[in-house]
Amino acid sequence: MQVNVSGKGVDVGESLRGHIEAQIEEHVTKYIDRVTTVQVVVSREAHLFRVDITGNLGTHAGMVVRSRGQQEEVYAAFDDALEKMSEQLRRYKRKLTN
Repeated sequence: MQVNVSGKGVDVGESLRGHIEAQIEEHVTKYIDRVTTVQVVVSREAHLFRVDITGNLGTHAGMVVRSRGQQEEVYAAFDDALEKMSEQLRRYKRKLTN
């Protein structure tokens, strides 16, 4: 799985990049094992950080998972977006197994 982390007007440091890659790897592979790419964009809007996550599920009918989180702290915004993405993947996996 390829994880692309970029910042839009924000410098994404090595600590944040490592945190994002580790959490994405842990949460996404728990539900779907054939994810090809995940794009994470960190941006700043006024006093809030915004994190957009887009994941391409590859062989699963070309499904794309998108989530967004906004918080005053960048780590909290990422965790919010990751929780939304995990919920979508959990529902999708439940749909496949039923």
